[in-house]
Amino acid sequence: MLFVMLGGAVGTLLRAGLSYSIPFGLFGIPIATLIANLLGSAMIARISLIRFEMLQDNWRKFWMTGVLGGFTTMSIFNWEALQLIQQGEFLVYAVYVGLTLHGSVLVARFVLKRGRAA
Repeated sequence: MLFVMLGGAVGTLLRAGLSYSIPFGLFGIPIATLIANLLGSAMIARISLIRFEMLQDNWRKFWMTGVLGGFTTMSIFNWEALQLIQQGEFLVYAVYVGLTLHGSVLVARFVLKRGRAA
């Protein structure tokens, strides 16, 4: 649990840094959260390709559950999606949710396919 906690602190700081460096949206889409979730999904997929004997379980938990779990964010994604609905931005909401959910899965799939092919 210590590895997860320390990783979570690192991931949360990285996520906050991303939000401060990209404090704007793109066509109403909260771009920092989108980037965090897409990048985090790609990194989790990449780490999952590392053989277990090469990456000890504690380090896997540090990176995947801790750092990348703290970096990606479902709660802020949900809050921002709700805000778009409440503001009547239904098209932006649909694009944001679609890009985040489907994009995260597609990015992870792409990384896994490339990693297994190498």
